Amino acid sequence: MTLLTVDTSDHVTTLTLNRPDTMNPLGAKGDGDAFAAACDAINADMDVRCVILTGAGRAFSAGGDIKAMKQRTGTFGGTAPEISDGYR
Repeated sequence: MTLLTVDTSDHVTTLTLNRPDTMNPLGAKGDGDAFAAACDAINADMDVRCVILTGAGRAFSAGGDIKAMKQRTGTFGGTAPEISDGYR
């Protein structure tokens, strides 16, 4: 499922985290790139005057993917120092 949906209407862009079944977690591979690309596109659109960041479903965002944290997979794979080094 696509992490983000982007909708622009009347100078307002709504950027929606779109993983409602898992409460819109962040941290999967490519999430940062997807977020950066969406922000770059919004910044380049001179007609946009306001951006709303929201989450689909019942939660804005659970934060990090709790299952990946528990299983130490994906972005959360490795020891604490290895995970920390991955964010530098």
